[in-house]
Amino acid sequence: YVHQAREVYPTDESQEAIKRAMEYKNQQCKGIRKDVTVANLSLLNTSWYIRQLRDLEGVIINWSEDEINSLDDRYGSFQKLLWKDSVTFDAGDPEGKMKFTINYRENFEKHETTGEFYPRRGSDFAVIQIIKDNFGKRPIYFAVTCESRVGFDDYLRNEGMVSRVVATYDPVNEQIDIDRLLTNIDKVYKYDSIFDPKVYKDDNMKRLVMNYGSGFYRAAVYFAKNHQFEKAEEYVKKARAFIDSDIRLTEFYVTYYIEKGELDKLDAFIENNIWGNRDEVDNYIFYVLRYVMKHHNELVPRYLAKIMARHPDDPELGAIALDYGDHYKQMSQIDALFDSLKDILLYTPEDIYPSIQEEMGNQSY
Repeated sequence: YVHQAREVYPTDESQEAIKRAMEYKNQQCKGIRKDVTVANLSLLNTSWYIRQLRDLEGVIINWSEDEINSLDDRYGSFQKLLWKDSVTFDAGDPEGKMKFTINYRENFEKHETTGEFYPRRGSDFAVIQIIKDNFGKRPIYFAVTCESRVGFDDYLRNEGMVSRVVATYDPVNEQIDIDRLLTNIDKVYKYDSIFDPKVYKDDNMKRLVMNYGSGFYRAAVYFAKNHQFEKAEEYVKKARAFIDSDIRLTEFYVTYYIEKGELDKLDAFIENNIWGNRDEVDNYIFYVLRYVMKHHNELVPRYLAKIMARHPDDPELGAIALDYGDHYKQMSQIDALFDSLKDILLYTPEDIYPSIQEEMGNQSY
């Protein structure tokens, strides 16, 4: 199955590169798609593989021979040679709108406090160069199984088992192409051996199989957000056939119960699935607080109170509350929250003001 091309603006250079690659693949390959090039992230650390992609597989890589050879230097000279403070990725569309810039110097300077990505390995620099030179000329995807998206997480749009590099920015990584996603998971992908009990699956294979549920999971979340609850239920049921526990479906249940107004069921889900998990605070912040802060401000006090009361000795949760109140101009709401918990919390707002003043942009309270 081949989707109709869109958002692709090939150049003479890219068409010639693909033509050479097809001539080579038609001689060497049988029984596989020849119009797809797979770049192995581990091998991108080597010069010979860069040349193979460039010369035989239709991938434009505008590096000099010295730059390519630097990847083989075990002392890391490539870092100085290949480093760029910022890179603009331009699709070359007629309107000039499909482009974005990543400032790696700024990311490097903020990394200690924010964890922002900046390139360090040879493969990081190679991926950045490949996307820079090929963005817009042919579709570029990361498999959902990739351990690293090399800093492009905020510029990915999911289509199932792959996510396409796009120019639109989404810091919460919620972009999906719902039409392609549904076509892929319902019509294109084959799951025969996954549900065949005669096919042996060890623990590693069982973990890999869960990735096939991610597409159904994303579809379920999409339909829940759009209040198409029957479809949401249909697709989460399909996801559950691949995914072994409800905790892995937390984003769906948070979205579904909030959008349906079934807060008692959300509270029960939190009690039965999030509480007691070793990462309960991080999971609660990431899935519950993030969602209500973005989509349902009226629920923020309720769900801040729940986690703050459970962890009364964690001032970081209080800092989140104060930061939210400052950012969304809801300090009266947050003051009332702290007042309601004054007999439970082991800290006061005054205890944590000094540590967050700079971040909140205030000098005194």
